[in-house]
Amino acid sequence: MVLLDPDLIFAFLIVCFQGRAELSVARSRSVTFISGHITLIMSAYAYVCISVSRATGRLLTPATWMRNFVRSHPAYRQDSVITQEIAYDLMLACKGIGEGTLACPELLGSVTVTR
Repeated sequence: MVLLDPDLIFAFLIVCFQGRAELSVARSRSVTFISGHITLIMSAYAYVCISVSRATGRLLTPATWMRNFVRSHPAYRQDSVITQEIAYDLMLACKGIGEGTLACPELLGSVTVTR
């Protein structure tokens, strides 16, 4: 089985975008991205890191996280019935995670959601 190294993928993304980004070599001989591609590269890198962490079991998948949320909810009676209260609380938690107001390191690792 081949495991993907996020750092290798990050380097690959930079090489891919260098052909499209306008580059300027400053007097200090450092290369600077002028066109905003670095934001796209960093977003792709974060996504790849999350995907690799989920594939290797370091992070929970969304399905596992939701299942754990339901099973640990105080209103759940271990009867496979998802009440409106449980569903509502689950959607509030998902909304909070998606908007960045609720941290969920077991699902996202060190990645933070910003608006």
